[in-house]
Amino acid sequence: MLKPYDFILTKEDFLFVVKNYEEVDGYVIAAPKYAPYELARIKFRKKTWRMLGDEWSRINNPLNSTSNIPENLTHYLKDYKQAGDGFRISKRDIKQTFHAKDGIKRLIYQESEEDQSRIRKTTRKLVNFLREVVQEDNLGLTGSSLFRAEIEDFSDVDLVVYGSDSYKLMSESLKKGPLSEIHFRTHEEWKEFYKRYDVVASITKEQFARHMVYKYDQFLIGGVPVSVFAVRNRDDMSLYLSYKNSKIEFKDNIELEAIVNDDSESMLLPS
Repeated sequence: MLKPYDFILTKEDFLFVVKNYEEVDGYVIAAPKYAPYELARIKFRKKTWRMLGDEWSRINNPLNSTSNIPENLTHYLKDYKQAGDGFRISKRDIKQTFHAKDGIKRLIYQESEEDQSRIRKTTRKLVNFLREVVQEDNLGLTGSSLFRAEIEDFSDVDLVVYGSDSYKLMSESLKKGPLSEIHFRTHEEWKEFYKRYDVVASITKEQFARHMVYKYDQFLIGGVPVSVFAVRNRDDMSLYLSYKNSKIEFKDNIELEAIVNDDSESMLLPS
């Protein structure tokens, strides 16, 4: 079964990132992430990626308002029905699947540490630490990390964690600071991050920094950035549905003083 942050290769030879759990009828919601460079002819910050024996361009999701995907690429997506922030894709349109969990197995069991790049060795060290506190089956690698296509001094480690329990175990372990190489960005560093990467958000640079400094889904290990992508498991769904069905709306920014009784959804919500 396909899960969020797995990848699929479609009949058009596009690599899509999966957004949801595979549906009963075999459909998935997915968004295009990479296209063959010979077709796209674009570079992301002057970079292309070597994956599956070819050169690839990283492309923006055409459904995003800020997308600048070339028109010739959108032509290849005309057969897919839009669904939320992705496209609904059937099994018959999928040539190959790539599971995030397999990225962990390849990193740990199939690669020689001596032959790994610096970023792969750093990823291996982080994963080996997390395997002590989180079941290995609840960890995955996505993006360029899944395809062993990281670019030194440029790419993040794209780590997937399945389930709020596993996410909390990871967060609590990182808080204790057993790995001296772990660094969480400071308030000032998050403000600089907001400016440097042109963060698109409905909150100010100061508000962004105040939120992010308390979260654990982005940090550095040995100077290598890590992005953590959290995925709800079955036990998390009931809480998610109760949140999704709520009707609370705020027209203005407000400040609240409160005691949090259940922070399991903090892995997915912005505040």
